[in-house]
Amino acid sequence: MGHSPREMELLQLLKELQEILANALSSLGGKFPKTPEAHYMGFVAIAINEAADGYLVLRQGYRLKASKLMIRPALEVLLGGIAVENNPGLLVRKAYSEWEEWGKMLKDPKNKAEHEQRWNEFEIAVKNQDPGCVIVREHLSVRKIAELAGMLPHYERSYRLYCKFTHGALGAIKGSLDPITDESDSSVMIWCVSQAIALLERQTPAILPDMNHLGERVERILFKP
Repeated sequence: MGHSPREMELLQLLKELQEILANALSSLGGKFPKTPEAHYMGFVAIAINEAADGYLVLRQGYRLKASKLMIRPALEVLLGGIAVENNPGLLVRKAYSEWEEWGKMLKDPKNKAEHEQRWNEFEIAVKNQDPGCVIVREHLSVRKIAELAGMLPHYERSYRLYCKFTHGALGAIKGSLDPITDESDSSVMIWCVSQAIALLERQTPAILPDMNHLGERVERILFKP
């Protein structure tokens, strides 16, 4: 048992990027974000960092099937982060969608009423903080998030594919999808981590090293013919 030379190269790059992401998050300690969106970017980066950390542990331990389960969450949270970055006010709509999903689990009328009241209070708080914020009470699907992020191809290809593993699709549990994903798993996670680092660089005061050299390696590894 052993990884191919290319996989070893990918895992080494992912390890270096994940350490940079973890250190950048640590550098944010004690720093107050300027906007709710900047605060959200920190949570996005934390989630991707945790997914990448788990992926590395599993992949380096040759738990390839289990490692694939880390990819879909990283992709989904990254699409959300980029969509929020590109669309002012989208964070509140995303919060509404998640609040709405929680409400579907409530059956008792009293609990549902309390749940509704909490959202009304949240809207008031948002309006007090930002009177110009447009609040849209509409469900936000992952596909719509990807569209708003300008990354619909990533949704149609990578996201749909890795959902098969988290949803327990027949092709995933019987191993039919392994041959077409084994070689791309680490590349997709590298892309997620590098994008999370870029989000922190653009939206937060995180301390980051010069990324030019690593950026060249990412481009060479991910986009070589």
